[in-house]
Amino acid sequence: MIKIDDVGVTKNGYSILRSISAEFKSGEVVAIMGSNGAGKSTLLKVLAGVSRNFSGATQINGRSIRYYSPEELARVRGVLSQQIALEFPMKVIEVVLLGRFPYRNVISREGNLKIVRDCLDQVGMSSFSDRSITTLSGGEKQRVHLARVLAQLRDNSDECKFLLLDEPLASLDIGQQYKLLKQLRLLVKRRNVGVVIIVHDLNLARLFCDKILLLHKGDMVAQGPPEEVLSIDNIQNCFDVHDMEFLHFNDPSSIL
Repeated sequence: MIKIDDVGVTKNGYSILRSISAEFKSGEVVAIMGSNGAGKSTLLKVLAGVSRNFSGATQINGRSIRYYSPEELARVRGVLSQQIALEFPMKVIEVVLLGRFPYRNVISREGNLKIVRDCLDQVGMSSFSDRSITTLSGGEKQRVHLARVLAQLRDNSDECKFLLLDEPLASLDIGQQYKLLKQLRLLVKRRNVGVVIIVHDLNLARLFCDKILLLHKGDMVAQGPPEEVLSIDNIQNCFDVHDMEFLHFNDPSSIL
C-alpha cells in the first residue's frame, strides 16, 4: 500500500499541494483528477519518490519512501511520465529491456528477454520488436513505454507493486484508450499491483476506476467511488462547467 499523510508541496513560495492524505492499495485502479494546475502531476511525483521536496509522510508498504534506494524503489513502483524524450535509434525490444535493469544481476538475459516479449505482447506491440522507436507514432511509443514499466514490475516477490501513470491516454485514439484501460484492469486482477492514473475523461474514469481522488487548486475536494466523487456539484466547482446539457451527460447515473 502507498500511504500519504498530510502531504504538502511548496515551490517558490507558492503552495502547490496542501494537506493531502490518502491510501492507494494493490488490486485497485485509482484516478487522480482535476483541472489543469490542480496539482495532479505533482502528487504523482511525490507518490513515485521522484520529488522528495514535500512535507508530511509518504510510505510504500509500510516504509518511508525517503529510505528507499533508487534500485529498491524501481522494484516496487513503475512510472510512466507524461512526456518521454527518447530519440536514440534503439530497437523497441531494447527500450523495453531497460525496464529489467533492476534485475540485471538476479535474472539471466534470456529470462529478462522472455519477460520483455511477454510485456510487448500484452500491449500489442510484439510485431514491432525490431523496429527503431524513432519510426513509431506517438501512440505506439506510448505503448512501448507502458511495456517497459510493466516489465519493470515483474518479479516473484510477494511485495505489493504500483504502476503510476501520468496521462497515458493522451496520445491514444479511442480504441487504444479503451484497450489500455482494460489491460490495466486485468493487471490488477491477475497480479499484486495497484494502479494510480491521471486521467481527464470523466466517463472512462467512471467505467474503469475503483476510486477517484479529486483535486482543485492544490486541495483535495473528495476521494472515494466514482459515483460519489463525480457529482454535479463537484464537476461544477472543480472544472468551472455550468452547462446543464454537459452536466447531464456526465451525471454518473446517465453514463452507463
